[in-house]
Amino acid sequence: MLLTDEQFDWLLRGLDIAKLTPHTESVFTDLF
Repeated sequence: MLLTDEQFDWLLRGLDIAKLTPHTESVFTDLF
């Protein structure tokens, strides 16, 4: 699956947030 630059940027930001907040990480786990 190829991501556009915008999607990739969003994904990186999402992963950054997940590192900062454990709760967000669990949400990401639920989504993917």
